[in-house]
Amino acid sequence: MKKPYKLTTHHLLAISYLVYFFCIAGGIGLSIFFPLRVRIPGDQIFAAICFVGGPLLILWAQYSSYMFERGKKDKGEISFYVGPYKMLRNPTQLGLFLLIFGYVFILHSVTLLLAILFSYVVGNYFYKKQEALLEHKYGKKYQEYEKEVEKVL
Repeated sequence: MKKPYKLTTHHLLAISYLVYFFCIAGGIGLSIFFPLRVRIPGDQIFAAICFVGGPLLILWAQYSSYMFERGKKDKGEISFYVGPYKMLRNPTQLGLFLLIFGYVFILHSVTLLLAILFSYVVGNYFYKKQEALLEHKYGKKYQEYEKEVEKVL
């Protein structure tokens, strides 16, 4: 069976993270030139939750990915149900989105919100490619996992 894409899952993730980075930088830059601001009651509390929860979710997901790879090498087991992956297929993307979303509430920037939504659309494109690679690599086991565990974003 031919590999669906030339890139690896790690390359696709790196590209999607770069998209997030450039969209945030662009959104912050545009918010300077187009200062569309909206204040929401409780925005600082929500921003704090995003700034703490996003990175914690990312760290948990990355540690779980490490444990997945370690279990695969040590025991020859393949289980996708590790850490936050028991509940989410894309916890790193969700954590990154939350972290970035916190900046919207700190800066009160509508322009940054639009840039983040754009980055979500583009990032989702790469996420779909990543899932195709995982289906190719792990076959039925990953397809069963996809049916059982939801994708949040």
